[in-house]
Amino acid sequence: MHSSSCPRRLMMMKWLVIIVPLAKGLRYFASCAKGLEKILAEEINNPKIGGQIIEVSSRGVIFEGDQKEGYAAIMESRVATRISEEIGFFSNVHNREDVYAAGRSINWKKMLQCDMTVSVDTQLGREVPSGLRHS
Repeated sequence: MHSSSCPRRLMMMKWLVIIVPLAKGLRYFASCAKGLEKILAEEINNPKIGGQIIEVSSRGVIFEGDQKEGYAAIMESRVATRISEEIGFFSNVHNREDVYAAGRSINWKKMLQCDMTVSVDTQLGREVPSGLRHS
């Protein structure tokens, strides 16, 4: 408590606003529980999020949009369990060497600093090449 003899300090908060152009034409994968894919697609396509559905797949939806739609999906989706931004797409991956070559082709310096860590998640189709199976 402040006594009446002590002057009160007026706290002023300053905000720094940096306006950065949002990236356009990005592709995202919104994952969900099995059986909720169609509901998720409706949600992503809703004007509140505004994503353009590319494909409804098993346990998720692939959609395109600007960074604004990606953030909207993160904030507004009630069905999606995770929203991932696609940073690379590789169709000719048959073995371990192809995976490493694909990873090396991405400009990681553009996205990461040397003291940062990265988590890699993959979305594999139903037919996984034998060179990518681990047993």
